[in-house]
Amino acid sequence: MKSKLSIPAFIYAVIIFCTGSCSKKLDLNPVNALTPVTVYSTADGYLSVLAKIYGTLSITGNQGPSGQPDIGGGLDEGSQVAFIRGFFNCEELPTDEAIVAWNDQTIHDFHNLSWTSADPFLKGIYARPIYNITLMNEYLRESTDASLAANGISGTDASNIKETVSEVRFLRAYNYWVMLDLFGKSTFITEQDQVGTALPKEISRDSLFSYIENELLAIQTTLAPAKTAEYG
Repeated sequence: MKSKLSIPAFIYAVIIFCTGSCSKKLDLNPVNALTPVTVYSTADGYLSVLAKIYGTLSITGNQGPSGQPDIGGGLDEGSQVAFIRGFFNCEELPTDEAIVAWNDQTIHDFHNLSWTSADPFLKGIYARPIYNITLMNEYLRESTDASLAANGISGTDASNIKETVSEVRFLRAYNYWVMLDLFGKSTFITEQDQVGTALPKEISRDSLFSYIENELLAIQTTLAPAKTAEYG
């Protein structure tokens, strides 16, 4: 049996559908209170971001030991997105200095020199430095004179934050050096690239080397003396 829908009923159905589809579902608010507006409104907020930047060399997310990973995409938080572990895998497992005695997904492929571009451990160590660099770029954008003033940071607090800029530039250069060492080239983003405005560029080996060298030369006289920076 065929059912029929009259024209008035059809129009009514369309109106109901459209009304329901437009019921302010795009009026969204962040579910996390830690937005840039709140984080960068105090000197302590800047310090917490700086701690996170240093923490990316070791920790894998915002909740130990797992549950809120920095990097998703189906990668395992414990074994595939940790900076030191991933770097160690790439540097040591293909050599005679380390032996893979277990079969954790594709980890044995490093020992056998048979890894591929689909390897989840390689995906993790590619994503980790780029994630770290993204955080550093944001910190540098928020640490300019104009941004500090706009965030209501001034006086000694502003001076202390500006002293950390060289540290963050060094850490960014180090992360890019890891990308250069492991992959020969890299996705390339700086504080000049706003998030979400354009696709990231790729940088060649020689250009990336020059960038890293120039960054290190630029900050070698502006880094805080040893044992004077805030610790822990």
